[in-house]
Amino acid sequence: MLKLIYYQFNYSKKQWLGTLPVLLVSSLIIGTSMSGIFNITKHTEIFKYLADPTPLFEMIIFFGGLTLFLLISGLINFLISIFKEDYQLWTVLGANRSQLSLLIGGQLFLVTFIFSIATTILSTYLAGGYYSLIQSFVGEKSLPSIPFSFDWRAALLSLFTVPLIAGASGYYYSRKLLKIGALDREKISNKRRPLHLITKGSFALLVLGLWLNCIYLLYSASFTSSLNVRFDRLSSIFFMLLLHLLIIYLLTPYLQIFQLKFLSKVLAKSNYAMILAKWTILHKPSYLKSLQSSVAMGITLISGFLLLAQNISARFQTDSVTETKVSFLAFLAAPIVVILANVISVTILSSYQDLKDVKQLSILGVSKQNHLWLLLSYSLIHSLIVFLTSLLFNLVILAMVMFGVHLFNYSMVDYTPVFTIDLLVSVLLFVFIFITKFISILHANSLDITKNA
Repeated sequence: MLKLIYYQFNYSKKQWLGTLPVLLVSSLIIGTSMSGIFNITKHTEIFKYLADPTPLFEMIIFFGGLTLFLLISGLINFLISIFKEDYQLWTVLGANRSQLSLLIGGQLFLVTFIFSIATTILSTYLAGGYYSLIQSFVGEKSLPSIPFSFDWRAALLSLFTVPLIAGASGYYYSRKLLKIGALDREKISNKRRPLHLITKGSFALLVLGLWLNCIYLLYSASFTSSLNVRFDRLSSIFFMLLLHLLIIYLLTPYLQIFQLKFLSKVLAKSNYAMILAKWTILHKPSYLKSLQSSVAMGITLISGFLLLAQNISARFQTDSVTETKVSFLAFLAAPIVVILANVISVTILSSYQDLKDVKQLSILGVSKQNHLWLLLSYSLIHSLIVFLTSLLFNLVILAMVMFGVHLFNYSMVDYTPVFTIDLLVSVLLFVFIFITKFISILHANSLDITKNA
């Protein structure tokens, strides 16, 4: 099996290299955290009478690893769609679901392990830089200087942690996708289908229960409640923010497809570019899920954090600016960087399919000008869907923050993060998609010119 994993990886290594951004960034984050934790444990006597800085590095692992685990399912789905013909051939040759899942997970482990070798060397320097950055915020009295040196235990852990997470996630999600017929929708087992729906429905009810519980915990508090109770209830807003990430992941691409069908009735009644862009998006649900979930999660994280920091943290902390900076680095920096890297990886992987689409449309007689209008429509629809999805979840957090501030008889300081971050990222996404797809068209045209010559 190891030989098959190696041969299959060697055969499709160009496509697997498309995962370089997200896996490389994840390896850097884990390596930095491990190096920081082990270097701090070497100098525990310095922090004997001070706050232990280890959680600053532990939070990076937890939130970065959790984000990676969620987003990697989209990558696996995308990779399966790219390698669909190869895996169908393996099925014809007698490979079962477990063997195919092991093949995919093994390749993901292999490519991540290769990236981790390079990042392990850099982790010590990054850990020292991260520590110095936080020290510049809080001061040397609160966070004394310590020497950062290479640690073999940290190196070994960072070398295998991300590959194991990626490989296990690859095996789990591949097995899950293949179970519900990712290779051949016509061969979905009727016996397993009801069980799959029951499991999915039960999990959805659990998430809904947690969501309603967060609402109840906050809104059951009142002015007559004690100060400690009111402060405790504010934590439900932060938990709701994290829960929204899971909900976005679960609802994608179903929520986006619903919005797309609604937008098509408004924008695409007679516009050929909008109609063609709509069906192009619907034809690639794996790309839709990977891109939309990543960007919507990033916007929700940033907007929600800014709402909490500017309207709640600033009220009750003596040095709110410093607390906000440190909290952002500890809780949100790693997930945001992983999300950004995932968007780049998804874009690289989609470029292989874009070449085929461009050639097919050119054969059907679509001119370069029509291609341009199609790209504009395609980019506009994606950015509009991201804007609407993020706005929906941001409004929930805004309502909870407004009530939380009202509990202490304060007024809101700033509403703008709900809209400004959403609008800014949506515009950037529009530009990013347009440029990357435009490059794919130029590349496809250059290949055609080369062949004709």
